[in-house]
Amino acid sequence: MNVTDQISSMMAKGLSCKDFITFLSIHARGNVLHLGMCESGCGVTALLYGVENNGGHVWTVNPFCPECLQVEPFAGHPQWTLIESDPLDVAYIRSGGVPEEVDLIYINPDKDKLNTTLILKSWGTTIKTTGKIIVSGVKGDWGVKEACEDFAKSYGMKFHPRQSEADLGVIFYPDNKEALKNE
Repeated sequence: MNVTDQISSMMAKGLSCKDFITFLSIHARGNVLHLGMCESGCGVTALLYGVENNGGHVWTVNPFCPECLQVEPFAGHPQWTLIESDPLDVAYIRSGGVPEEVDLIYINPDKDKLNTTLILKSWGTTIKTTGKIIVSGVKGDWGVKEACEDFAKSYGMKFHPRQSEADLGVIFYPDNKEALKNE
């Protein structure tokens, strides 16, 4: 099954992730680091759809979790690499081919402030000045939004929680005019 077919299949199953898929796929280009996986596989699907159309490669880092691993359709995809690892094991993840600078980081953290803070501190400064970090789970009261705000402030970046059905926020450098495209 190709990525387009997978998106159609998700929509047919009633998964309400159209805004999510649209936003992620528009921004997925170049070197993309995907930290964590949602059970539905919407994140990897959207990112792969984006790099198929915009060029690039996706590295998905996911601790081994068989019940969460909904990526069978993408095994062997030439623009995707799965690295089974704790997202904080930077050296091991780098050994999987992740470059020093990335264009997009998509983080689907465990829904808590500490986990989000640790991931952002480990990876957030690897984005290019023209890149962005997209984080899910910013609308709940888990502390994810606060972790994003704190990180952005500490590193001279901006944080923007999207006003849409998708539960996403964007962290970016102030001069990045493309960061909020399709807002």
